[in-house]
Amino acid sequence: MRIWLFSRKKRSLDRSAALIYQTDPSIANRSQTLAAGGFYGQPLPSQRSGTTGVRSMKASLSAVFQAVNLVLEPFGLRLMRTDAPVRNFGLFFKHLKSLDFDVKTVIDVGVALGTSPIYDAFPHARYFLVEPVEECRPILERLKQRLNAEYFLVAAGAENGEVTINVHDDISGSSIFTQVEGKALDGEARPIPMRRLDSLLPEKLEHPVFLKIDTQGAELEVLKGLGSRIAEIDLLILETTMMPMRHGIPVFADIVRFCDEAGFAVYDVLEGHMRALDGALAQIDLALVRKDSKLRSQSAYFSADQLAGYLKRPSKLRGANG
Repeated sequence: MRIWLFSRKKRSLDRSAALIYQTDPSIANRSQTLAAGGFYGQPLPSQRSGTTGVRSMKASLSAVFQAVNLVLEPFGLRLMRTDAPVRNFGLFFKHLKSLDFDVKTVIDVGVALGTSPIYDAFPHARYFLVEPVEECRPILERLKQRLNAEYFLVAAGAENGEVTINVHDDISGSSIFTQVEGKALDGEARPIPMRRLDSLLPEKLEHPVFLKIDTQGAELEVLKGLGSRIAEIDLLILETTMMPMRHGIPVFADIVRFCDEAGFAVYDVLEGHMRALDGALAQIDLALVRKDSKLRSQSAYFSADQLAGYLKRPSKLRGANG
């Protein structure tokens, strides 16, 4: 577990404990104990040899974790474990690399302002960037200089032709679909060229191939534009919407169903955000891989060594029956 938001100074944790005391004195006292002890070179009272000491240390760290989060909550912030189920892009790519899954080709559809964690994780990959908004051209040019990249200033879709895009003040919110709130949010309507992805990509792609799609509701249209070449995609990350916040867009279940039929399985759940209306989950990024991917070659939860270690742990059930 890594804690990033407080410096290693005793007063930082003392201050957090003081702020929390009114809410939960027991947690605050444990936080003060940790600040005064084990974090700064002195053993905690609960530190003992063996399994009991490990459990006590974990309990103390958990208490501090809760304490810090109580302080951060009013600011809309929260500490999370780096191995928490919902990872950000950077941690997810680090996980992939730990499994020797090193992307060689990136197809980034809906570049907008860019996604730095992708470029940082795979700086030597070949990039194909697709973005229809003219205002993003300077960003595309910079990425072309930085990466082995070429870009296409078009919308990706199911057909070659022309489509109208609604360009928002927030460029990343631009979409070919209109908002349910009405024209006030739709921005400026512009005709733009639309191309199928299978007409933009070269005949051969180096694997693994990673396709990222963030098109504000047009994700399935982009996938349809791959035709049979969808089978060449090894990793897919796309934005899914819980509710039809734009007219005519697919929602979470529609996208998962389409991808399942195309031979993909959900592999991870990444970043998302809540809607302003009521705090309900609005959108989430899904990572999917081929059903026959090496990333899914094991169905077990433990390795043999991990299982052996797990079975050596004290068991209340075994103790009761023993």
